[in-house]
Amino acid sequence: MSDERPRWGDTHGHPGCYGCQICWECVLDELEVDRPTLFLDIDGVLNSMDYLKANPGAFDRKDVTRALDPAACARLEAVLTRTNAVIVVSSVWRLNHSRGELQRFLHQRGAHSAQVVGVTPHLCGRRGHDIQGWMDDQPILSTRYAIVDDDSDMEHLMDKLVKTSFQHGLLDEHVERLVAMLNGA
Repeated sequence: MSDERPRWGDTHGHPGCYGCQICWECVLDELEVDRPTLFLDIDGVLNSMDYLKANPGAFDRKDVTRALDPAACARLEAVLTRTNAVIVVSSVWRLNHSRGELQRFLHQRGAHSAQVVGVTPHLCGRRGHDIQGWMDDQPILSTRYAIVDDDSDMEHLMDKLVKTSFQHGLLDEHVERLVAMLNGA
């Protein structure tokens, strides 16, 4: 282990361990091999201007789950059940909430199949680099992965991006593209 570079947040010696996050060495036995990975943004995907206009006060600091649109979470659930994908959160929400909290939020708003296995590091503020950093440090369970985000800072990973908009969030058309990508079509 001494020849490996230190990993951010490593607290108990497993390469790629993110401290309060679960590490791959701990979960590989629990997960099926070859499950696709969905890199998930939240703002502009699981909430939108449309949702926020229809639900004033949705960004309630006492109940952050209200910020998640149940309809968008239902669409996420459709992606997960149709692909058996695991989630890595790339949203800025990862900076203020643990992996377990993020998973609980998704479950509470209707994405019951959500299995959040990690969060991307915050390396330089460019999502593509953060996602690549996570992939470089993890034994990805599958070569099949997709990114869903309302931003385009994916650099060399643009071909894996399903771009939503902050105006509308995750729509049925995005679900179909994500399912196709995650199922290897």
